[in-house]
Amino acid sequence: MKPIHCMLAGVLCLVMANLASAQAVKQEKDLLPAEKFVGKAVECSTFEIKMGELAQKNAASQEVKDLGKTIADEHTKARKNLMEKFEKIGVLTGLDKEHQAEYDRVSKLEGKDFDQAYLKGVIERIHKP
Repeated sequence: MKPIHCMLAGVLCLVMANLASAQAVKQEKDLLPAEKFVGKAVECSTFEIKMGELAQKNAASQEVKDLGKTIADEHTKARKNLMEKFEKIGVLTGLDKEHQAEYDRVSKLEGKDFDQAYLKGVIERIHKP
């Protein structure tokens, strides 16, 4: 297996594990109020969708494009599910300043520079507390 395939497989596994662990977060005692939690979840999914779409457009590597599509597809499903369940809350559907700044920075990159920045961001977001 090529080194990039191994890295992408590892990143994909981490992404899927992170999504699966979201259920466990709901059971913690110190959760944010439901509205804030759902709003933040929708905002983060919106960001991942936009970044995944950007990866499909700007990446040099087909593997990075495929990873971007997978992440965008999974977050689209998760976001839709949250929006359907919590539509009465009226959650935020855009990006906060931090996410918008990251999107703007990475959207200016293409090819291998994009691949590196995108994968670094995916890994950092997975490990962000």
